[in-house]
Amino acid sequence: MDINHGDITEKNHYIYLWKYPENINGGRVFYVGQGKHGKECKYVRSRAIHYQDSGKRLSYAQNVFNKLIKSGNIPQIIIHVDNLTIEEANEIEKSMIRQLGRRNSNTGILCNLTEGGEINPMNDPEIRIRQLNSVRTPEHRARRSSEAREINSRPEVLKKNIESNKKRWANPEFKSKMIAKHNSPEILEKHRRVQSEISGIKITYEGIEYMSKNELARKLGMSFQMLNYRLKNNIPLDSPKNTRKSS
Repeated sequence: MDINHGDITEKNHYIYLWKYPENINGGRVFYVGQGKHGKECKYVRSRAIHYQDSGKRLSYAQNVFNKLIKSGNIPQIIIHVDNLTIEEANEIEKSMIRQLGRRNSNTGILCNLTEGGEINPMNDPEIRIRQLNSVRTPEHRARRSSEAREINSRPEVLKKNIESNKKRWANPEFKSKMIAKHNSPEILEKHRRVQSEISGIKITYEGIEYMSKNELARKLGMSFQMLNYRLKNNIPLDSPKNTRKSS
């Protein structure tokens, strides 16, 4: 795991254990970790949520921890060894993981994804590929999509999102930034491609094939409605823009 350790001789690290409650699996250990004391409080890491990557998917150990909490069973958090240097913490962590073994390598009982030390699990290509593949299955995506739709349709969630958006757009800096982004050449070109793919209707003018009527309208400097009007009424596209039939 990645820890900003600063002075390697400073004894501000510790080893902690996550254990099942005594009535489940005999209270055995299911995770070994190390932490560093903060400036204002101690033992923060032992109670932290462990994310696996920037996408914030919870780690294997954290999922086990959360399931125990939801079922009303409180995991044991044990500070196993305290006042260690970073090197001492790394060695003890690796030694304990090696001794108890890991589930993902079929060598033991721990939910740790690596052999310990300062290794970030998601920097291991095999672990990252396995994690990504586990969320790419059609069944997993369908389940997550239906869950997301159900959650986002709740009145309290809708209200919260609306208030959050209003607050963000009330900030002049955010508003100008978003307007500039949406009007950037890259975004406009992306929208053009999407519109062309959706319409799927190509049109040829003066020997040049355009992907859609929208693209041709932009080329001629007129609105999509004006282009449609002229095409339907056989009005030359290069005639003055204010040309319309008298009613």
